Amino acid sequence: MENQYPHLLNPLVIRGHTLRNRIEFGPTLFAHAIFTIPEIRENVYRMVEDRAKGGAAIVSTGEICVNFEEGIAAFADHPVDYSETSGEDFEILAEYARRIKKHGAAALIEVCHEGAYANVKPPYSPWGPDAFIREDGQNVHSFDRKMMRKVCRDFRLFGSFAAAAGFDGVLLHGGHGFLLQQFVSPRTNHRTDRYGGSVKNRSRFPAMILKALRKGLGPDKIIELRFSATDGLNEPDALTIEDTMAFAREIDGLADIFHVSNGLKSRGNSTGTFSSHYDPHGLNADYAAKIRSVLKHTLVSVIGGINSPELGEEIISAGKADLIALGRQGFADPDFVSKTACGQADLIRRCVRCFHCYPGAAEHPSDVDWNERGLTPDVISRILSPASMGICSLNPDSGFGRVPYDHLPPVLKKNRILIIGGGPAGMQAAITSSKRGHEVTLIEKQEKLGGTVRLFAEADTLKKDYLDFLAVLEKETRASSRVITGFAASAEWISDFAADVTLIATGSRCMDPDRLAGAENLTDIRSAYSDKPSCKSVLILGGGLSACETAVFLADRGCRVTLLLRSRYLARDLFGSERNALLTQMEKRNIGLVFEAHFRAVDPGTVHCVFPGDIEQAFHADILYNAMGSRPEDSLYRDLILSGLKLYTIGDSSRPSGIADAIHGAYARAVSIGV
Repeated sequence: MENQYPHLLNPLVIRGHTLRNRIEFGPTLFAHAIFTIPEIRENVYRMVEDRAKGGAAIVSTGEICVNFEEGIAAFADHPVDYSETSGEDFEILAEYARRIKKHGAAALIEVCHEGAYANVKPPYSPWGPDAFIREDGQNVHSFDRKMMRKVCRDFRLFGSFAAAAGFDGVLLHGGHGFLLQQFVSPRTNHRTDRYGGSVKNRSRFPAMILKALRKGLGPDKIIELRFSATDGLNEPDALTIEDTMAFAREIDGLADIFHVSNGLKSRGNSTGTFSSHYDPHGLNADYAAKIRSVLKHTLVSVIGGINSPELGEEIISAGKADLIALGRQGFADPDFVSKTACGQADLIRRCVRCFHCYPGAAEHPSDVDWNERGLTPDVISRILSPASMGICSLNPDSGFGRVPYDHLPPVLKKNRILIIGGGPAGMQAAITSSKRGHEVTLIEKQEKLGGTVRLFAEADTLKKDYLDFLAVLEKETRASSRVITGFAASAEWISDFAADVTLIATGSRCMDPDRLAGAENLTDIRSAYSDKPSCKSVLILGGGLSACETAVFLADRGCRVTLLLRSRYLARDLFGSERNALLTQMEKRNIGLVFEAHFRAVDPGTVHCVFPGDIEQAFHADILYNAMGSRPEDSLYRDLILSGLKLYTIGDSSRPSGIADAIHGAYARAVSIGV
């Protein structure tokens, strides 16, 4: 078989370590979560082990702080004594290395110091390049020489600990606004001593840290430095690519790999740390090329929206980087490398950058406190907990609270399963049911599989990654199940088929507004994707995800779009980076927003509204779209409810939601059959 990716799959030797290809899985989830939430420990181990088993050259753990004093990170509630190279804590962290290395990958542990923005607790205070008072009232102390020596000792000690624990190296997180970036960036370093001013001076303390880490690790271990190419801010004193290139020259050879990322953790989406589907894939590759051009001894790796081997091959063959790093893609498909190597790249579940696995921080100016959304403390805690992270929309065998596939109860009775509906839920149910040994028939009334997601993705070029996902689902479904398309199964036909289990996956439909006069003058929001818009002005009634994404879609096609919301908060069901990405795109397109509009009546081309204070106003447009919610399309289910069949609804026909709930819900229903 011809190797289609000769550069991507080419081995590389670093300090005596032979890397079997040029693909590394970057850090995801805090390494110390295995201490603070021990019940997810095994699944966190499995996260890194699956990536190594899947063929990666390097697998890194998530971050752990270099000390638990002034450098402590979020959720690091269990201090680890790095001077102890035996005992329970040591063995718990060493297990990461064992799990990774037994499958032939190099094992790295990520270490960090968040500097001025460390998550300190009394009696400690944060340390940074400058002294200042943070927004939360914390008094940040400026590093003096004694403080610097203390932090260097900490990194040296950590290096010794990592080597003793069996790691092949350390990934030092210096980017995303952490300590090293704070010293290098003129935005956060205003010192006038030998550690401020010129790039050479601003690089001095980071170089000291790298040298200290090397002393602890020893000469035969890998040091990878993660660093942001820029601050990602449009401010005159922000870190630029030219600053980072100059910094790279100063530390050339002190790290084995310069891992190019971008931006600031606190503003992860707006500064390019966490890209969305509105951003290009491989968005940091050109930065990496510039940094690589000034390095003579240090190799370059690049992360950022890379979800295909084709792009990885392109980046490396063009000389932009020596390795590629995959982030969220690791949740979508840990077998990325093995599928690439064995000619099955078309079966890779490619990350769609939806932020379901990692919501990110609240960074949009309109974000409000969690409590103002009406969420209870328990719900807020669950959303923000590391245990809730890592759940990929596309991969049902992901997440830290799951029962791994190979631990599922065995099937005691093989069933004939009939699935009505070939959207994502129907296809995932077919794939999982077949894998469990059942005989599956799937019926789809349209000629193509994919459901409503196909409708959106074929029309909207920004959703191309979803088309790729549907292609994977279809290939897996057709390879494992009997598939019939272009056939609308009736209740009578389904009853006559007499499957052991029937799954109804017929999707959802637009919700009819209750008691709204003239509601028949509204058009289903989904028709915006099936009909080529010829109108100049659009009113969308609603302010959720569907309304907002369709507004962007229509604005890109030349429509003047206004949203009428009953609420005073836009996209209230979205959080963090996803919400910021979407609302930023809406702002760029000057989409109009009208809040607290209570709909009184609808005439052709006109919506009559009442606002607080009994103020009435009419709004006019060429077309009026209804985006006020969806309800299950369950008429077939209701027709069959008395048939005596073993019947279940899945996907939107059970409860309208996003693709993540459809995939995971269908998987859960499928694995419950026959046990």
